Amino acid sequence: MGSTIVLNPGHNGGNAGATRAINRLVPIGQGQTKACDTTGTATNDGYAEAAFNWDVALRTRRLLRGRGATVLLTRQDNRSVGPCIDERARIANRARADLVVSIHADGGPVSGYGFHIIEPSLIAGLTDDIFGASHRLAISLRGAFRSATGEPYATYVGRNGLNTRGDLGGLRLSNVPAVFIETGNMRSVRDAARMKRSSYRQLAARGIAAGVERFVASSSRGAAAPARPATPGSARSAGREGRRHPEILRPVRARRSGRPPAAPGTTRSEQQGEPRRSRGSIVGFGAPMTARWSGTDFPRRARW
Repeated sequence: MGSTIVLNPGHNGGNAGATRAINRLVPIGQGQTKACDTTGTATNDGYAEAAFNWDVALRTRRLLRGRGATVLLTRQDNRSVGPCIDERARIANRARADLVVSIHADGGPVSGYGFHIIEPSLIAGLTDDIFGASHRLAISLRGAFRSATGEPYATYVGRNGLNTRGDLGGLRLSNVPAVFIETGNMRSVRDAARMKRSSYRQLAARGIAAGVERFVASSSRGAAAPARPATPGSARSAGREGRRHPEILRPVRARRSGRPPAAPGTTRSEQQGEPRRSRGSIVGFGAPMTARWSGTDFPRRARW
């Protein structure tokens, strides 16, 4: 069975005409809220980030499908509104995806350029169970993207192409390894010129696909995480499932209900005759599989 990859192309082309809908506050865990979505940024001559993200996501999906992965997208076009950031997280969680990459372009200072990867900060009860695996994903993606595109690390944010944040709903609410990639700075004349070229967008897609493949390969070999331990007494050590952010886990919990408890010392998969698979580990790409949508139909006009 091949890996299930979720690609989250940031924003949407219809967001600009639905400000009331996208400004609605949604929960992002532990009592915090954030706007449903935003319009994203654009180059100085009007090439929208949402369009760029969508194009790169489609190219990346095509490459990953060719390598045997099942690929889900969090939106189906670049004309609709949303979905909200909490629903984007639910799509990956419900699918029990092996990882999720949110594809973006930054709107940084005009003097800054380059790309960076955003990984989750350690938040007990929210990100502690994906913290180490997300860092490995960030490292894999950073190296592959730089090799494919020649893009330097961002000069204006983060350090060595990595930035850690605890305020992004897509990272806070994820149950699977998750990162954002800011593929460049649309406010930089240098980066904007590259982003507008189809050839560069193809290189960006190759870099993302290669980073995903590196992470999958290393995880299937049982690679150990860098020393980023869980916080003592955190949700991971206290039996995390269903206690971290129940408003997001509810669909997953419903799918798991009715199963008998696993025998002591065994995993659920072992009890059912399947090989042991630790959380965050990934089965390598298998035979080619047809990409599938999330099953959520997002209309052209917001429906909340």
